[in-house]
Amino acid sequence: MSGTDRRARIGRIIGAVVAQAVRDAGADGVVVAEAESPEGGLLYEWCEAAIGADRLSARPEPGRWLTAHPGNKTALLLDQVPAATLLPLGDLYASEIAALTGGAWSAPEPVLRLATLAGDVALLDAALRRWAEERRPLAEALAGLPAAAAAELGEALRLNRMARRYYGLVPKLGGRTLGIDLWE
Repeated sequence: MSGTDRRARIGRIIGAVVAQAVRDAGADGVVVAEAESPEGGLLYEWCEAAIGADRLSARPEPGRWLTAHPGNKTALLLDQVPAATLLPLGDLYASEIAALTGGAWSAPEPVLRLATLAGDVALLDAALRRWAEERRPLAEALAGLPAAAAAELGEALRLNRMARRYYGLVPKLGGRTLGIDLWE
């Protein structure tokens, strides 16, 4: 499947989940947090295609609106993302977001620091995949990372463990999804 086809397919899935959440909640629409970020722009585009521009905003609106945060799986695993009803990109790693946006991604400062320590975001995500998706023991999953990166990554996973249990709706796209089947 080409990158364009994959992007369109993921966009349709995420858009459908967001549209269903709006219907289920009887909401007026969706506010996309951090819409100016690369992933926020991508999420905004997909939501606009699914629910229409009149039911979408980048700032709080009067009425009953759901909040969608563009936090990716890398950030959700490692850092507490602001509370949001919807986390539509929460089952996509930062490196996948970068591929879908043409190379751009953003994250909270602690996650950016870990990506730098690991060597790049792809190496960080590879370690997270070994732990989360392949269910390898943490020490084995982090093997191959520089010692400082492995130590900080292990500590970040430990510190954020409780927060991962209380995230909003994350559409299931992968093997182990936060809040659905990724429990420690």
